[in-house]
Amino acid sequence: MHLPLMLFGMLLTFGVGGAALWLGDRPARLMGGACIAAFLATLFLQDHRDHYYPQYAVAAVDTVLLVFVIYLAVVYRRDWLTAAGGFMMLVVTTHVAYMIDLRIAANIRATAANVWAYLTLLSLAWGTWKAWQRKTRALN
Repeated sequence: MHLPLMLFGMLLTFGVGGAALWLGDRPARLMGGACIAAFLATLFLQDHRDHYYPQYAVAAVDTVLLVFVIYLAVVYRRDWLTAAGGFMMLVVTTHVAYMIDLRIAANIRATAANVWAYLTLLSLAWGTWKAWQRKTRALN
């Protein structure tokens, strides 16, 4: 992955995840911590030498995160968790499509997975904002 993209992803993940840990309610904090953990795991497990073959370890991390988000969506019934689960499902589907057909260009696969991951973080930011709004209204 190119360094500027990796730095952007890191800043976005730690920014949104950190905000969720600080300002969010319980499901936002759980998902924020999971997103940060998944980013760090991906950083260490990704095969940086060869981007032209499927990243099985990264796909496994994303699949575990998808299962966790689905669990949170079922338990907490938040609309933003449903959206995040849908976007994570698209991330995992992108991995599976690349495993099935290696003719998909690696850059296209990486771009698609990143876009879906950013939309997942946007869903988390939405949930964090809603939780923060509820907290401030309760204080007034």
